[in-house]
Amino acid sequence: MAPKPYSTTCVTPFINALSNNEIEAAHLSPLTHKTIRNYRFSFNTCIAVLVKTVVSITLYVLFLVDAHRDRYWPALDDYVYTIRASGATIELILGVALLLNGVWILVFESVGLIRALMIGVHAYCNIWSQAREGWASFRRRRDAVLRIDALRDAGEEDVRRASDVCAICYQDMRIEGQVGGVKVTECAHLFHAVCLRKWLYMDERCPMCHRKVFAGAPPAEEATN
Repeated sequence: MAPKPYSTTCVTPFINALSNNEIEAAHLSPLTHKTIRNYRFSFNTCIAVLVKTVVSITLYVLFLVDAHRDRYWPALDDYVYTIRASGATIELILGVALLLNGVWILVFESVGLIRALMIGVHAYCNIWSQAREGWASFRRRRDAVLRIDALRDAGEEDVRRASDVCAICYQDMRIEGQVGGVKVTECAHLFHAVCLRKWLYMDERCPMCHRKVFAGAPPAEEATN
């Protein structure tokens, strides 16, 4: 018997092995797809937990450093806002990815009323509500910065005449021994600009006399809409 050609002898086992692998893959494809979905969900969950952990530890370190400082740290609020906003943005992206994955499964793999309800709850609570809250917080911060920038800066004479601490943070008006970043409200009270900005997130009235800090400011309910 004539021997088989070299090429056929070498290729045939690979063809048989490929065919067997394709048959096994065809039998295991539902399990494989389910495993991939579980890994994808677990990956998103792990990343979200990791982001929350990193944000919490970073904020804790910042507050710990601030507690051991002898003087007021005006940049702390900006650092805290940036870290929290970055963490919330990453969580929002992961939420959108999880939503798209759920929609794909609902449309092309497994249709079910319970799954559709879960996707709807996730889209409203974890995506829409958080995005709306984040945008409202950004607008409040932006409006507060613009309004505070319009106030008059306090001079050395103003700080000396007041001879008091900031009524919001109870720290000396002078930052690093210098007069700077202190604002005079329309009711003639002095505050650190950063402290006043944080105060305006919660209340638009002066913490000293309870008059509106800005006479033409809209009500808080309208500002958040």
